[in-house]
Amino acid sequence: MSKKVTEIVIGEQVYQVPRMNLEQVEEFLDLNAKLAETPLLKDQLPILVDQVKVALSRNNPEVTVEELKRVLDLEDLYGLVEKLGEAAGLKRPSGDASPDPSIGDLSTGTSHPASE
Repeated sequence: MSKKVTEIVIGEQVYQVPRMNLEQVEEFLDLNAKLAETPLLKDQLPILVDQVKVALSRNNPEVTVEELKRVLDLEDLYGLVEKLGEAAGLKRPSGDASPDPSIGDLSTGTSHPASE
């Protein structure tokens, strides 16, 4: 069983992020469900940051929410959450052509995300 690692850059720090374990995926999806029920962007931001923290926690438990909030901008945050979700085996439903950067529609899928 191979462990796929995704390299991400946050601020000036490079992180090696392995696939999330099932406990992390469950927490990530719980936050995703909460996000889908949260209409205001200002209320969504802490949930999105928590999703990043969950994904990083396996190899980087020292990363704090406060640190992430200092170094991420909005565009990076959306892209990062989506990338981390895809790396965990989550993806947008096929056929979703919406330009909306919201990740509320992430789902599990049987096919693997395309490599970059």
